[in-house]
Amino acid sequence: MNSSTYTGRIVADAEMKTSQSGNEYCRFRLASDVGFGENKKTHWLDCALFGNRGKTLCQYLKKGTSVVAAGSLEPPRLYETQAGETRVSQSLILNDVALMSEKKTSAAPATETETTRATAPAPRTQYTDEEVPF
Repeated sequence: MNSSTYTGRIVADAEMKTSQSGNEYCRFRLASDVGFGENKKTHWLDCALFGNRGKTLCQYLKKGTSVVAAGSLEPPRLYETQAGETRVSQSLILNDVALMSEKKTSAAPATETETTRATAPAPRTQYTDEEVPF
């Protein structure tokens, strides 16, 4: 059984693609760190999520979002860059992806909840007899 689970951050906003057989899928690249300090390495994975789940989640898979991705690891593929270097590409065909958090930015606008909370009037503490429903 080929089952792999990775935790990492999305490198660029996800995008919808169509396979050669005509199936739509959500594609994104995942950076997953292993180890720490001088031994820290980053695994780069090309991820694909097919079906309705891919269509639904694609809009939420933005750069910097932390996710847990689970699926089948494809065999490594060798390719050559424009500079003539040989590289390895690793693909993960997803069964599931879970959003963990979005990257926080200091210039990010306030969320609707924060805005609502900031502008909501203070609760009233005194009521007349006509205002009480019982």
